[in-house]
Amino acid sequence: MAVCHDKVTPVDRCIARALATTPSEYLELYNAARGDDFSKYHGYAYDGVWVIAKALDRLLDDATVSPEDFRGPLVGKVLNETAFLGVTGRVQFLNGDRVGSTTILQMQYGSMVKVGEYHALTDTLDLSVGEPIVWIDGHHPADRSIKLEELRRVSVPVYVGFVVMSALGITMAVFFLALNIRFRRHRYIKMSSPNMNNLIIVGSILCYLSVILLGAEPGQDNRRLFSYWCTARSWTLALGFTLAFGAMFGKTWRVHAIFTNIKLNKKVIKDYKLMLIVLVLVLVDASILVTWQIVDPFDVAVKRMSPEVYADLEIIPKINYCSSRYMELWLGAIYATKGLLLVSFIETYRK
Repeated sequence: MAVCHDKVTPVDRCIARALATTPSEYLELYNAARGDDFSKYHGYAYDGVWVIAKALDRLLDDATVSPEDFRGPLVGKVLNETAFLGVTGRVQFLNGDRVGSTTILQMQYGSMVKVGEYHALTDTLDLSVGEPIVWIDGHHPADRSIKLEELRRVSVPVYVGFVVMSALGITMAVFFLALNIRFRRHRYIKMSSPNMNNLIIVGSILCYLSVILLGAEPGQDNRRLFSYWCTARSWTLALGFTLAFGAMFGKTWRVHAIFTNIKLNKKVIKDYKLMLIVLVLVLVDASILVTWQIVDPFDVAVKRMSPEVYADLEIIPKINYCSSRYMELWLGAIYATKGLLLVSFIETYRK
């Protein structure tokens, strides 16, 4: 360095002379020596060299330091303890990072204006050393996004459409049920097993009703009411499916049994036998559902989806749904029974 160009100046005096150089004096020396080269980081490089020089000088002056210590943690400790006023400001380190003051600027009316300083060493913010901060419209901006949770439900037009179709299906089912009961002794209706037809119609009504229940979400703030609603959904759909397809399976099985019986004295399969098949299927469903509600009752659960960001507003959509601790186990049992019923119905129909 120009401040220590001679070879006889002691190191400590050389360092002291270098550190006594003011920023303006250093800049004059730098411009005189740099030629055509220029770097905006030259001041930091200058201070960095003297940080290393001071640390090494301190280690060399310590008689207890061995050559091996120059490659150990002692060097980092000495560097962290180094502090002086350099050409770029206060040079001091904390956990390996340089700490100092940060100038805070704000764009005001087309130009950058100093509005304050942050001092990392004392962890203080000083807004009295610059111009007043100017906020647009006089309102300061939020320091973070405003997060709002928004409960999402089934679209009202879509839900109304399904309710109307379900209501129409229930109306038609009730009409057919009344027609089937009124003319149950009619020859053609009697041949079609009116009792089994009634079971199919009742099962269809329950399935239509489950559509209405699945789209509605009452009792958002009442967990017990929501639990009852979840129970009603599961019972109407499960029993409706079993009644409808169980009765159709019984009728199909009777036709299959009659036409595949090679004996001449064919016996008539009464309706009560088919109703016993449906009763067994309903009891299986009821046993699973009752055990489910006693051992692992429904509760409301919340699922939060990906947030939607609008400027400073962050909306987090969420939906409520029915859940229980062993939901997969109970659904697996229900799906297994319904799957076996469907497979049996299809195979019987094909034969």
